[in-house]
Amino acid sequence: MNNVEKNKEAVREFTRIFKNGHNVNGIDHLFAPDFKHNFKVPLSPGLAGFKEVGTVMNTAFPDVSVTEDDLIADEKTVVERTHAAATNTGPYLDYPPTGKKIKWTEIHIYRFNESGKITEHWVEISSLELMLQIEAAQMKILPKPTDIVVLATARAIPGKEADLEQALRDVAAPTRAQHGSVRFDLYRSAQDPTAIIALEHWSSKEDHQLHLQGNHVKTLMGKFNGVLAGAPEFVHMQPL
Repeated sequence: MNNVEKNKEAVREFTRIFKNGHNVNGIDHLFAPDFKHNFKVPLSPGLAGFKEVGTVMNTAFPDVSVTEDDLIADEKTVVERTHAAATNTGPYLDYPPTGKKIKWTEIHIYRFNESGKITEHWVEISSLELMLQIEAAQMKILPKPTDIVVLATARAIPGKEADLEQALRDVAAPTRAQHGSVRFDLYRSAQDPTAIIALEHWSSKEDHQLHLQGNHVKTLMGKFNGVLAGAPEFVHMQPL
């Protein structure tokens, strides 16, 4: 087997152990002592930093599975293109788990020394694709003149703020999943700690009306008994 094929096999072994085997400590034999990574975030130098990335990914996506799409090599360099699929069952950085099935793509470049050990590494990950799927990022959507934007304010009886917050959190996910829901965000008022404001963006009046008639909204209204200080206030707006 020539060096090109040996280097390819080393990358495949790394993927098998580190990525699909989720074993961050089983890869030392593949790397040179002076290994350098080129991640664009603060990490420990050398292989220790590489393992830190593996720990973060394994925590957030413990069932991650990586599939090779392309492997291109010469005597010193291997370029690998892959796609990954995983379930977000753990926290990713500061973001809570969503339980969602997600996918993303990666391109890796590995540099080898004459002994067939990896001396340097670069990676480009479709981070935006990943972050959008776990709701850690949001694409800005410009409203159309026919869209409806609603500010809904609910105020809790003093001492019932946590109950109001939980009730609104429970309705957030099914609301975002509804047809015509463009945006549904919750905010606590900086001036009134008893007040929570929902910013809703809908594609049409009809979609908003269907939302108000939905079972999860009826359940929410039931949870408001003994929690709200008064009727919710609604401000309906249209984009200029």
